[in-house]
Amino acid sequence: MLKEYSKLIQLLILLFVVVFISFVIKNYFNPFLYIVVLYLLAKPLQKFFLKVTNSFKLSAAFSIIVLNLLLFVVVFYLSNNIIVVFQKYVLINIDKLRSFYNDFLNLVTVSNNNPGGHIGNSIIDGSIIKKGALYTSESIVSYVIANICVYFVLVDEFMIRRLFYVLLPKNIVLNVGQSISKLKKLAVIEVMLALFSTVETFFGFIFFKVPEPFLLALICGALDILPYVGTIIVFIPLIIYNIVLKEYFIAIGLVILYILIQINREILETKFIGDRLDIHPILALLSIYIGVKLFGVIGIISGPLYVLLAKNIIISSTQEEFT
Repeated sequence: MLKEYSKLIQLLILLFVVVFISFVIKNYFNPFLYIVVLYLLAKPLQKFFLKVTNSFKLSAAFSIIVLNLLLFVVVFYLSNNIIVVFQKYVLINIDKLRSFYNDFLNLVTVSNNNPGGHIGNSIIDGSIIKKGALYTSESIVSYVIANICVYFVLVDEFMIRRLFYVLLPKNIVLNVGQSISKLKKLAVIEVMLALFSTVETFFGFIFFKVPEPFLLALICGALDILPYVGTIIVFIPLIIYNIVLKEYFIAIGLVILYILIQINREILETKFIGDRLDIHPILALLSIYIGVKLFGVIGIISGPLYVLLAKNIIISSTQEEFT
């Protein structure tokens, strides 16, 4: 009886483990995503510095320092140029934007039968500012902790692997290792898709004469990797901005451009992920979608990871039946 349902039992146990770990990481270990991203970015740098210094500690330290400097330069460049764009294109049309904002508030007030409503005051609430400050401070702490963790992971990577081989059965470690290597390919795919979307966005912005197309396309490319956030953060202000200036052709064009970019990305993502992870494209798409719905950004990793591990269990069980 147990032998007959052993495969199903293993899959259910695996599902419980993946769900439990994802839940714990999502709610109690915020630095996890920073650790994953920083490790993937720092590992190639460490390989380079290891050839120069021939020391794991020095190479890990240099790779993290250089990586943080590069990230700082990129963030500084983007933020500085965003301020320039804001001053150049928004402030000169501030009267039109204010008029549009007041008309919108009046429309909302009338529709809600609240003639004396103070909707403008409720939008900028003190609690929102407090939550934003709290979230920012938590993110900074998480980022610092992630840097420290990545340093020790880079230095003691071989010892950590050896520990897993001691604690867990060899076949499980190999199974997880193969799945993680495939997930690295998933990260590469996401970066490639973001670059492709950036190029599409750049040429679309040039066609519709959007100000600072290169800068805004870069921001869209960076946001494209993040679920829930995405390029909509850039497109909505641009669409509203052009509506305020009565550039309706550009506003409609930007809506169509956004839809086309999203459709192309979904098609390419489904195709590439299915091919690279060696699973059916629909299954790959569903695993990411369900994972993101359940666990947010963590689901991008845990969803496909469960599918890959489950596939290995099914294949290994099938091979045992034939031997």
